[in-house]
Amino acid sequence: MIWNFRVCNKFAQAVKSAGQTPRITGGGWLCWTLIGWLLFGLGPLIAFVKQVHIWNGANKIYNGRHLPAGQ
Repeated sequence: MIWNFRVCNKFAQAVKSAGQTPRITGGGWLCWTLIGWLLFGLGPLIAFVKQVHIWNGANKIYNGRHLPAGQ
């Protein structure tokens, strides 16, 4: 749980530094995971989907900076 919190914060900072708005931060992930259990247990699933989206966004930013065009 602590690892996911830190990873979400790290990726959110990377997305913010590129001038974009992150979908979720560490605090948001924690809220969806802990409080989301009240939504018929769907909170952790929503947190995971948002976490994957922020990973994809950060990877897209990284690839845009470091890969030549056309790859």
